[in-house]
Amino acid sequence: MKVLVVLVLTAALGGCVVEPPLTNAQPSRHALAGAVLDAIARRDAASLRALALNEEEFRVHVWPGLQAAGRERDLPFADVWADRRQKSEAALQAVLAKHGGRRYEFIELRFGGQPQRHPGYQIHPDPVFVVGQNGVPAELRLTGTVIEMKGSWKVFSYAVN
Repeated sequence: MKVLVVLVLTAALGGCVVEPPLTNAQPSRHALAGAVLDAIARRDAASLRALALNEEEFRVHVWPGLQAAGRERDLPFADVWADRRQKSEAALQAVLAKHGGRRYEFIELRFGGQPQRHPGYQIHPDPVFVVGQNGVPAELRLTGTVIEMKGSWKVFSYAVN
């Protein structure tokens, strides 16, 4: 009888795929913007990297949809990830070189287009960080697209399209 119960539970649970949540995600777009601005002020590249999708998150949450849509057909995951990571890292370094150490007052994070809806997540394009510095408002492009998944927010990439 125990074997039958184990087999039934194994079969039932085997069909359930539990996707891991996003790590180091923020609970809102404003919290994400604040965390990005804080890390920039501290010149903290490690924190900025942690606020962006990592390889496993990209593989589990994004890659299947890209393959299904044919956007990355016939390209190996490793090549696509390496290209995206390299571009994101270069953009992150450029942001730190230009803005690192500056403490901006966060006003608003808005997006330049409609969200792109995908199964399980949304991509918010063209983020604009509206900030103040010494009482003067400014609009900054500090990241590329932002991903929202189940109420959690992360930087998709630092590469600005």
